[in-house]
Amino acid sequence: MDTQIKPFYDTSAYGEDEEMSQTDFHNDLIDYMALVIRLIFANQVMGIFKSINLYGDPLTPNIPKSPDLLVIDGVLQDRYHENASYYIGPDNAPPRFLLEVASDSTWPNDVGDKVQVYQRMAVPEYFVADPHIDPVWTGYWRQQGRLIGWRLNPYTQLYERIRPDAQGRFESVQLNSWLVMEGIGNRQLHLYDEFGQVRLTAAEAALQHQKAAEARAEAERQQRLTAEAQTEAERQKRLAAEAAREAALLRTQELEELLRQINQKPQDLS
Repeated sequence: MDTQIKPFYDTSAYGEDEEMSQTDFHNDLIDYMALVIRLIFANQVMGIFKSINLYGDPLTPNIPKSPDLLVIDGVLQDRYHENASYYIGPDNAPPRFLLEVASDSTWPNDVGDKVQVYQRMAVPEYFVADPHIDPVWTGYWRQQGRLIGWRLNPYTQLYERIRPDAQGRFESVQLNSWLVMEGIGNRQLHLYDEFGQVRLTAAEAALQHQKAAEARAEAERQQRLTAEAQTEAERQKRLAAEAAREAALLRTQELEELLRQINQKPQDLS
C-alpha cells in the first residue's frame, strides 16, 4: 500500500447525516478513542480521523457518510480539516475500523442503513455506542446494551454481529483491543489490551506514571522514616539498658558498702 496516500478534500463540509454540533461527552469519547488508537499504532502509518466524508458505497457513490471516527491504514495524517474526504478505491483500502456515537436523530441510521453501507464498503469492523444518560436506542436495540458491533466475514463479505464475552467485552481484531462500556451507567467507552489493562492516552499514561513515581517516593520516604524510628527506638533501648546496668551497678556498690559497714568489728568503728 502506498504510505503517501493522503485524504482528498471536497467542498462538502458534512456528510448526508452529519450533525452540526455534538455534546461534550460525545466529543470526549471520540477524543479518547482517537488518542488511544494513535498510541496503539504509534509505529505504523495510520490515519485516525474524526467525521471526515467517506466515499465508496457502490450504490450511492456521490453521497458520503461521516463516521464519528475512522482508522485508515497507510494514510499520512499531517493536519486535520473539517471538510476532508476519503475515497475508497483500487488504491485506497477501506477504513479498518469505524465508530459512530448514536444520537436521537441518527441512531436508527447508525444501526440500520449504515450497517449495509459499510458492509458494501467492506469495512472490517463497525461499532456504535450509546453513551447518553437516557439511552437513545429504543425497543430491540435498547435491549442490546450500550455498544453494538459488526465484523465483516472475509468469506461471505457479510457483516456478523460481534457478541460480548462473559465479562461484557467486545473484541476488536482491528484494534487488537477489547471495547468495554463501563463507569456510572455504563456510559464510558474504554479500550483494554490483551492483558486486561485499560489503554490510556499519552496524557493519562504520563499522569499515571507521575502518580506512581510520587507513590514510590512517598513509600520510600515512609520506609526511611520507619527505619529512622526503628534506629531511634533501638538507640533509646540501648540507652535504657545502659542506664539500667549503671543503676544496678550503683545499687550493688551501695549494698556492698552497707554490708561492709555492718560486718565491721566494733573496734573498727571507734
